[in-house]
Amino acid sequence: MPDMSKRVLLAGVLLAAPVFAASSLLQQAEPVLKESDHQKIGKLIKDCVDAKLDGGRGQVEAETELLDGLQKWEKKKQLDGKEALAFPLDLERSIWFSNDYSKVKGVKKGKVATVEFTTSFSEGAQHEYAVWVPSKYNPRESYALVLAIPDAGEKVDAHITEQWTFGDFRDGAIIAAVPMPDDASLWAQIGESGKPGGAALTLTLLGELTRNYAVDFDRIYLAGRGAGVAAAVQLASLFPDRFAGVIGRAGDVGETSTENFRGVPTFFAGAGSRATAFAEACKASGADNCRLAPEGKEEDIWAWMAENPRRPYASEIHLLAGSPFPNKAYWVELPPSDGSVVNRVHGKADRATNTVTVEAEGARYCFLYFNDQLVDLDQPVKVVINGVEHVDTLPRNLRTLTTWLYRSGSDPGKSFVASKRYDIPAKEKSE
Repeated sequence: MPDMSKRVLLAGVLLAAPVFAASSLLQQAEPVLKESDHQKIGKLIKDCVDAKLDGGRGQVEAETELLDGLQKWEKKKQLDGKEALAFPLDLERSIWFSNDYSKVKGVKKGKVATVEFTTSFSEGAQHEYAVWVPSKYNPRESYALVLAIPDAGEKVDAHITEQWTFGDFRDGAIIAAVPMPDDASLWAQIGESGKPGGAALTLTLLGELTRNYAVDFDRIYLAGRGAGVAAAVQLASLFPDRFAGVIGRAGDVGETSTENFRGVPTFFAGAGSRATAFAEACKASGADNCRLAPEGKEEDIWAWMAENPRRPYASEIHLLAGSPFPNKAYWVELPPSDGSVVNRVHGKADRATNTVTVEAEGARYCFLYFNDQLVDLDQPVKVVINGVEHVDTLPRNLRTLTTWLYRSGSDPGKSFVASKRYDIPAKEKSE
């Protein structure tokens, strides 16, 4: 049996180069390989994930096969002799194909269907969500997903039937309505054993949907109606990099900080004074990305969605961490917090100079994740943490990619091939 660790190491070897050498690999604008190439690697990724879920049986063999497949990529003229792991958009497309949506059974097209699911907090109890799939749904294509939180007392199936009727939504999007707990105080909480909160329900359902329906991972929108608006905004603040945007309809925003919304656009139709204050706070922070549309209709929302896909590898990020969530977003991860201190991160990735700069407070260390969309990994990367400079050679590594895929809660719409832990020195206090 091949030595997997040696093979992975060989796949990540880099040539030494000056820190500010000209970039040897341009940032990808789109995948460069054929769909058939993505499908083949997608099957090998699926084999790895299945082996991991099966307690690790056959995992080494599956990862070896994946490495072999990626090395075959490197012989294709489109990659021009470069490492397969240097093409994140092709890796992402392969991850999408690993779900093998065409083999999912029981998808009901052109009707609102109800489906049962359970969470790790449910103790076996079943919850019911409603889902609309376009009548001409093609599992080889990807669709926008609207993950809707109905108003209090509104049934999930009736919510889709009555509130999402615009033709473009019905033809071009998957619409799912998630149930919320009877206790309104739990709508934006994780909950506890036997009593799942809205966050547990929403994130579990999001996982179910992305595994079973051909969802475009960069066009997932969280939408609330009535009392569901405040819940949607609060949930998006806990997982700010998972959603392309937040939609509010006929309801107002709650007491939620705008700090985690600098990269998350919002659209409020028929909202109240708190939404206005929310928009003003966003603008004051330098993120003029909140749209107020008192008379906004479904067609306005659809047009807004088309203008606002997610940017999974944002070059500038802000994260106000919580306890326990959020503690990771985009390409940075902090250790879990007990809430006794404020953990905050502002990061920038400048690919032109191959520099990542992080200003942080509260946490003692962080993990940074890298790919060739953020920096050129063929060159050493300068990482500056609270003014302390590091110059690192960061080999692309299959182990980093597979570990990311195996982690519960990891975003399937991203691919990272290098990571490193960095200590966060205390900031010098100004006199």
